[in-house]
Amino acid sequence: MSADGDRAIPSGGQPDVGGVSTDDALRARFSRDVSVVVGTPDAVQRPRDIQDIQDAVRRCAATHTPLLPVGARTSTTGASVPVGGGWVTDLSALNGEPVVDTDAGEISCPPGAVLAEVQALARRHGYDLPVDPTSAPDCTVGGAVATNASGPSSYRHGAMADWLVAVDLVDGRGERVELRAPRVPKRAMGPAAFQSSPRWFAGSEGTLGIATRVGFRLRAAPAGSLGALVGFPTRRDLLDAVAWLRQRRHAGAGRYVRAVEWLDAACCALIAPLAKGMRVPGGQGGALLVELETHDAGVDLVDAVSELLDGITPLNADVANTQLLLNPSDFQAFDHLRHHVPDSLNRRGRRLADDAGGGKLSTDWSAPVTALPDLLDWTDTRLAELGLDGLYMYGHIGDGHPHLNLLCPDADVRTRAFTALKEQLARVVAAGGVPVSEHGIGKLKRDLVRPWLPVGAVAAWRGLKQAFDPHGILAPGNVFRP
Repeated sequence: MSADGDRAIPSGGQPDVGGVSTDDALRARFSRDVSVVVGTPDAVQRPRDIQDIQDAVRRCAATHTPLLPVGARTSTTGASVPVGGGWVTDLSALNGEPVVDTDAGEISCPPGAVLAEVQALARRHGYDLPVDPTSAPDCTVGGAVATNASGPSSYRHGAMADWLVAVDLVDGRGERVELRAPRVPKRAMGPAAFQSSPRWFAGSEGTLGIATRVGFRLRAAPAGSLGALVGFPTRRDLLDAVAWLRQRRHAGAGRYVRAVEWLDAACCALIAPLAKGMRVPGGQGGALLVELETHDAGVDLVDAVSELLDGITPLNADVANTQLLLNPSDFQAFDHLRHHVPDSLNRRGRRLADDAGGGKLSTDWSAPVTALPDLLDWTDTRLAELGLDGLYMYGHIGDGHPHLNLLCPDADVRTRAFTALKEQLARVVAAGGVPVSEHGIGKLKRDLVRPWLPVGAVAAWRGLKQAFDPHGILAPGNVFRP
């Protein structure tokens, strides 16, 4: 750890801090994120440079003031809300440009860079950063790393941690720290979990340090891509198709599949009026979007998707009405439709929360695909008695990772729905799943997932916290209770 370039702290141990405001209107802007969590900061910092961040950390450490780094505040878990006050440091204001290293096949960028813009820059250089959370057009790379975001391509390409190679940060002492992944594939430097230090930062949600720059490895951009949106008469038919696709994952046309996504019947009905000529399935089972990609320009993906559709035809897939996505504009149009689902549900959830203390509850678990039919059937039965304002299911079904969105009309329904979700998690874990697979833990999920954390996880976390943030000022309340 190095403090090269640190300025001397003024007498009294509290440095002058640049970019800090206590303006009421500005503070109010940082009192919410996409979740229902609310908390107003005492001050907001918009740092001009890394030194401003160091000075803020040192000031807060000296006065035992909580300090929360935030980006675009697209969190659904309250991770970017300063519950209990303290300072907020807005990393979207930190200057810097992404830089592509074409020799190393890597990209380095400031934490406030928008993820989709970073991906577009990589593609202009012939590379690809394939992790694709739905919020990519809005979220920052710092936030995506902090929550270890993933998305549809997790079926083939994993999450942010799998592409992260470097993190420059300011720790809880105000020191500058560089985390670098080894550049060799074979290593035996103690426990495997400790052998790539940037991975410690992925998913830490601001609790270990304030990122000032992050670096990712890249892959060659694919030569072609294609999507097929196909409907099913029942959910069981759709899940049978998912199981068949996973069986073919590394064979034949299956090896070109990049993502297998689900929109249930309610989600399809939500986007159908906006489809503008695109066929949206209307069956009770909803729809699968199967995305394919190849790096070989000689591969005909139309033939590949035809092979896959032939395979799921006996499973009652509505192949005759399949909507193909053949070019970037088709994908862009569908991505806009798909993004409308969580966006509209978040808005409805906020209105319900403001009106009667209800709001949106969403799940983030994943389970073996073979366990999904029973889990979702149980969920239907358990939730039917609650009086929900709506239930919408979508997500990364190819990974056994559906998102369930429960719209609760009032506080009573929300409380009972939360109890039902805890019961659901017990079933998920018993089936071999995990309670959180995306979007982070934040403040909303920390107590929900605590019973299912791996043995030793809390003790290991406390050790890392002590090493990086001995004063306990960074993002208190995120991931684990202080």
